[in-house]
Amino acid sequence: RKVPLSPLPLPKGSSELHLLNIPLLLCFCSQINTRIANEKYLRSHKEVELLLSGFLREVMLRRPENIPEFAAGKTIILILLDMKSKTC
Repeated sequence: RKVPLSPLPLPKGSSELHLLNIPLLLCFCSQINTRIANEKYLRSHKEVELLLSGFLREVMLRRPENIPEFAAGKTIILILLDMKSKTC
């Protein structure tokens, strides 16, 4: 079950967080921490951006009918490895 991202309304006249908001806040904090961890990982592994951009470039150039099959094929892996060796 997905938790909505908008906060639950506070009871009228209440300036404190309602107890029903705590699970939502914990979920939101978890999502933020996941995004931060993902950002740190991607910044420390520049090859991910290189591989993704190379893959998208080849998809746009070759326009394969079956992209999952193209992605799983040895040809694209060899192309991407060749691209990486030229940039290093």
